[in-house]
Amino acid sequence: MITLPIVRLHCFMFLAFLYIVVIFTASAQADSAKPRASFPVDSDRDGLEDIFESELGTSPHKTDTDGDFLSDYDEYCKYRTNPLKADSDGDGIPDSDWDERREYTYTIRAICEIRPPNQVGWMQDVYQDVRLLDRRPLVDDAQVIELILYPSASQRVYPQPYPPDATSNELLEYTKPSIAVNIAQEMRDSVAEMVKDAGSDLEAIKRILDWTRRETKYEKDLPWFGRFQFRDGKIEWFNSPGDHLAEKKYLETHFYADSMFKNRKHGACTAMATLRCAMLRAADFPTRMIQTLPLINRYEGDYEPLIDRLLKGLDSDSFQFSMRTLVCDEQTLLTRISKDPGRATDRKLALERLRQTECLSSVKIDTVDKKPGAVAEEIFQNLVA
Repeated sequence: MITLPIVRLHCFMFLAFLYIVVIFTASAQADSAKPRASFPVDSDRDGLEDIFESELGTSPHKTDTDGDFLSDYDEYCKYRTNPLKADSDGDGIPDSDWDERREYTYTIRAICEIRPPNQVGWMQDVYQDVRLLDRRPLVDDAQVIELILYPSASQRVYPQPYPPDATSNELLEYTKPSIAVNIAQEMRDSVAEMVKDAGSDLEAIKRILDWTRRETKYEKDLPWFGRFQFRDGKIEWFNSPGDHLAEKKYLETHFYADSMFKNRKHGACTAMATLRCAMLRAADFPTRMIQTLPLINRYEGDYEPLIDRLLKGLDSDSFQFSMRTLVCDEQTLLTRISKDPGRATDRKLALERLRQTECLSSVKIDTVDKKPGAVAEEIFQNLVA
């Protein structure tokens, strides 16, 4: 699978999901586009520029140098595996294996349920992997998914010419308007003026985002949450914000991008993502919105939702251990034994047990005045005991 390079700009929560504006920069444009001399060249258009691939030792003409079905971009930016070896640790399991790709970076695993119209294809991202599980959901029309988050993932971003020479057929759909991402000529003209003479695609993107922060305001007079669906071209409300006028205002500030642009007002979460998506498409940037799941729904200043669970039945020493383990996870915890082939079996056992969150409350380690390496070794010994 080849993951196109993307730029993550902002995330928002709505209906228990995070919506993220994603932009395909010029590095993901059509192969016919000829890079200009003053910009970095990415011959295979995998998101890693040629000069950087020469430093890594990967091929600038192959998106997957080692042929393990993980792109060089994902191996470097997301999984931290070796893009030159199909089996980075030499254990006989390829890096593309669902669990194997987690061994070189910190990850968070969760089992969740999603309901229509949400789907797995909307959730794949450089910061997460999602797959369906063959399990019976609690809700009849739901699907059970396994979600792996990669918080340590990073983007490789470099400027490219703007406007681009061409847009590939694969990305054209992400430049078109939709029901919510509606784009009138007024918006197109204003955005064109906004990005006029931009020196690069990154400069054009920055101008648009700066405008939304500077020129628009959050609509505080309406609830941030509303539920409705389109059926036969009509809106059916499940959770109305009020009377007909309130519903109209809600749609204008929380749903339709063009009215948000004209009125310079927007709602929370998905509303701002929708507005930015429309403006970026108006500037001919292929842009899409993806979903992520907020496993813990918490705002700044709210009570810490896990504090009771972490403290229940734990003394202060084991609480320190729990927090340390949650932070270091596989990458730091197993560093001391990862290079010892004789401990491969124990390493696998420790890794498996570490991924079972219940083990956090069963092992007590005194972390006071101990170096991280000593703590990691002691945790490992407890896990394989």
